[in-house]
Amino acid sequence: MNKVAIGQQQLAAALADDFDGLTHEQLRQRLINGAPKYGNDDDTVDTLLARAYQTYIDELKQYHNPRYGRGPVGGNYYAGTSSISANVPFGAQTMATPDGRKAHTPLAEGASPGLRY
Repeated sequence: MNKVAIGQQQLAAALADDFDGLTHEQLRQRLINGAPKYGNDDDTVDTLLARAYQTYIDELKQYHNPRYGRGPVGGNYYAGTSSISANVPFGAQTMATPDGRKAHTPLAEGASPGLRY
């Protein structure tokens, strides 16, 4: 992979344009073929994902659902990463993502690593 860093503005522009155009497509190919991704035995990115999930779990602890205080069970929200088959409709409403996925295409299923595009 070309080890030249990708700037935040460059990435934001490519995402906003759905990787349209030669320059953006070249960047997309760098992201798909060279950028590290979780689930591929790379401790650095696996640790980043673990931290993101833990932040999500910790954030949910402060919210309660309508059953809160109305019985011995329930009342809390719990973190989940399994979207079952919602990855298709959610992807249809999601812009391009930094893994090289184009806008309005399916997201990865559940907590699975991204699809190959």
